[in-house]
Amino acid sequence: MKKDRTPLIMTELPGPEARKVLEKDQKFVSQSYTRVYPLVVKRAQGAMV
Repeated sequence: MKKDRTPLIMTELPGPEARKVLEKDQKFVSQSYTRVYPLVVKRAQGAMV
């Protein structure tokens, strides 16, 4: 993978907006629907997510 195409993440993850989404997810989605890690995606493209 080209270095210029890798993400440069400079904030603590998950960010404040993602935390809001994750809080709603935990409140309204069944706990039987498990997740390996917290992931909130606004958009994605290519193989790198």
